[in-house]
Amino acid sequence: MMFKDMGLEGKIKEAKVLEALPDIFGEVIMRRIDDYYIHKSKLFIKTSSAAMKHELFLLKDAILENLNKESGEAVIVDIILR
Repeated sequence: MMFKDMGLEGKIKEAKVLEALPDIFGEVIMRRIDDYYIHKSKLFIKTSSAAMKHELFLLKDAILENLNKESGEAVIVDIILR
């Protein structure tokens, strides 16, 4: 049975995006992120740093582009900062 038939293809792509986050963000930014996960094609990022939240907000479009380029298709449609 293929992953697509089991409905897991999307989850595998999301897992690959999450795995690529440290490479895309870098060590310094990852240390400032408290938690992150994907739900319904949206990447949720939690940070307690207002400055980091603002920086991520300004870079939101570039981050989306890099994440989706890494996966080869539009896996993430939005980034929600908390």
